[in-house]
This record gives sequence, C-alpha cells and structure tokens, in this order.
Amino acid sequence: MVMGSQPDRSVTPSGVSSSVKRIPSWSLLLTLFNGVALGWLIASGSPRPPEAWAQGPGVSSAFRGESNGGGDSGVFAFTNPLGPNGSRLFLIDTRAQTLAVYRIGSEGTGLTPGTLKLESVRNYRWDLKLSEYNNMDPAVGAIESMVTSGRGVRTP
Repeated sequence: MVMGSQPDRSVTPSGVSSSVKRIPSWSLLLTLFNGVALGWLIASGSPRPPEAWAQGPGVSSAFRGESNGGGDSGVFAFTNPLGPNGSRLFLIDTRAQTLAVYRIGSEGTGLTPGTLKLESVRNYRWDLKLSEYNNMDPAVGAIESMVTSGRGVRTP
C-alpha cells in the first residue's frame, strides 16, 4: 500500500473499525473561535456570573481587563498549549472585531522563553457578513431549502 493513500484505521471501544482523519489546524482554530464567540453571545444576554478570586477587591481593574468605567472592555484573552512547541495567546477584541494570535516562546521553540511573537491579526467584521465560506456540504442554501419545504425536518 502506498503511504498516505488511505486514512488510518482504528478500532473504537465498541470494536467497530473507523477511519481516523487528521483535522487541519485552521479548522481547530475556527472551531475554538466560534466557541468563544458563542459563549460571548450567550453571556451577553444573561447576568454576570459571580466574581472569581482574581476579580475580587485588591486586584486592579486594568489587570482584570476592564475599562476605566468599570465595565467590560470587550477583550478576551486565552492560551492554547502546543506541547513542546510552546503556547499560543489569542486576543479577541469584540468591539474592534479583531483577532490576534501570538506564539509564546519556550525551550526548544526557537523563541526566547516568555517572549511573544505576533503570528497573525485579522479584522473579522466583513467575515461575519458572509452566510458561508469554505464550508462542507450541505450548503446553507440547501439546508434552508430542505427546512422551508419540510423535507428532512424532525417533528416534535
């Protein structure tokens, strides 16, 4: 068999053989970004959760990511460990509709440990105007057609 001509085969806990496909890194980033965006949308319509220890008295508002007015700044930051390749820092500014990705240096990555390297920045304002882009079938229009015609729609 030629290397890479077929997907890897594995056996699931139920004993059924399944194909294992590698997921592209851009797909994982898009999924992660969508999860954060969905969480933000859900949270914006509900009361704020109780404060965590780091948000309590004695912690400066700048450290908590708050604006001078004490409200939310609209900036979210989180990291993603890359194993021996260091970590990534994601900054999402919901007001400016911009995403920035940094690599955090560590031993063996070619970057000085603790340093930041800007990898990409993107304003996603216009991206969100698209109904679909680079998606797999079925297309949004096909699903809309199925739902409006009543084909394949579950009834409660």
